[in-house]
Formats: sequence, C-alpha cells, structure tokens
Amino acid sequence: MAQEVVLSRAANRMIGFGPTTVYFHGVSDETSWNINRKNPETFDPIEGVVPYGIRRVWMPIPSQANGVITKLWQMRPQFEATGRVEFMGKVNADGCPIPTGEAFAVCSADCATVVAYSKDHLVTLAAHAGRDSVLERSFIKTGNACRQNLGVLHSIVAAMWALGYDPREVFLGVFGGIRTNFLHPPDHAEYGGFNRRLISFCKRIDGAVLDDQTGDIDMYAVIAGVAVRIGILEKHIFFDDVDTGSDVDEHGNPLWASHRHGKPGMRNLCIVHNHG
Repeated sequence: MAQEVVLSRAANRMIGFGPTTVYFHGVSDETSWNINRKNPETFDPIEGVVPYGIRRVWMPIPSQANGVITKLWQMRPQFEATGRVEFMGKVNADGCPIPTGEAFAVCSADCATVVAYSKDHLVTLAAHAGRDSVLERSFIKTGNACRQNLGVLHSIVAAMWALGYDPREVFLGVFGGIRTNFLHPPDHAEYGGFNRRLISFCKRIDGAVLDDQTGDIDMYAVIAGVAVRIGILEKHIFFDDVDTGSDVDEHGNPLWASHRHGKPGMRNLCIVHNHG
C-alpha cells in the first residue's frame, strides 16, 4: 500500500539576484500551483502572489522542454486581462527575456528555473531548466543533435551573443530545482539504456553524478557544468539553497512539490521580477 505523504506548510524563498528578485513558492496539502491554460481561474492564485506594481507576467509553455528562448513579440495574452496582472503565453518555449518592471513565471516540480543577466543589467532572461531542456535527449541517446541549440543554456548564450554580450559578461542563477534523489537506475526495464548514456555523459561534469548505482544526478551541477563549457564563468554562477528532492520540515514533511514523493500533479511556483 502506498504511504500517504503529508506536506509541510507551504515554504517560500525570496532571493535578490542582480537586477532581479526571485520568489519561489512551495506547496502544502491545501496549496499547489497547478494551472490550466484554458481556465483563467487557475491563474488567480498566481496573481495573488505577484508583487504589486507588476502589470505583466510572461509565461511561455515549457511542457515540451524544447530549449527555446522565445522573443517577446511571439507571445500573446493567455486570456483577456480582467485583473491587475496580464499573463502572456501561447508559445511553446522554455524561456524569454523579461522587460524591466515585469516578471517571468513558471510552475514546475523538480525542474530548476535559471535567470541570466548581462553585466550592465540591460538584458535579463529567465527559463525553465529541466533535464530535457538542458540536455537534448537525442544527443544523449545517439550523439546526434536535432535541436538548433543543444539546450536552453545554449539558447540563452546565443540570445546574449545576438545582443552583443560575450558569455563571460553573463551572470547565471539557478533556483528551485532538484539536487539529490534524482534517480536514473541503469538497470531500469524501459529507460535503462538512456539512463546509462545519461550517467556516462554527466560523469564528464564534476560532481554531477552522486551515485553510479542509482544514477542519482545533481541537476545544479549539470547546469553549471554545461554553462561553463559554453563560456559562462564559474565565478558568475549562483545557486540557491533549495533541493526539491530532499528538503523537509522539522517533522520530515516535504517542503516542495517533487516527483520524488507521492503527490502527483503538484507544482511549485517561481516568479522572477526584473526591477532593473
């Protein structure tokens, strides 16, 4: 019989990072951040925690984990605006730029959010950075790339290059993701072949594989390792203290939505406010 999981009272983090403030909201037995893109009422809880003064929130659709950083003009209002906040979406992408005074938001469980900004604070991007967003599955499986950019970090660097910024002038923050208990069993009946290739690839990155036998992978280490390989300086990379896979309260109850415990479908919320 499955063990009932009791969640902690919803946890929250607020972290300043360069020109942004990152708000990370967890879950409880009464609170989750699931949204239905066809139902505007499911966005009401998000509007309730968007800091006052922000009139527009950019929410591309990350479910395809396609590694794309979309342009703002490609996005459209998710619904007719009826409240104090207009939500922009209707584009399949992991991330986008954030105009000054506005915000990016994403609902996820275990997938980190990455924030990148230029050294002069004139350009800020944010993106969903799940495993398949950061590492292209076909590249891991066959060594052949199918996407224009191998992953969302490559797309961030390409977007910065297009605006005249060398990767060494870019700062990168990693927030609200999984660091432990992200298991990829090499003997899994269905995914064992992919998992073994993933483990082999991640072994090239210092600290990424925590345990060979279970295929436990630290996604923060993977994100940092890929970022450094494509030109971002290690000293310009920041991690928060969240681990959605393991963080618990004083009673041992999970603080965050995670696929590692038995509350399927629940999501955390990350809001990135670019205040310039």
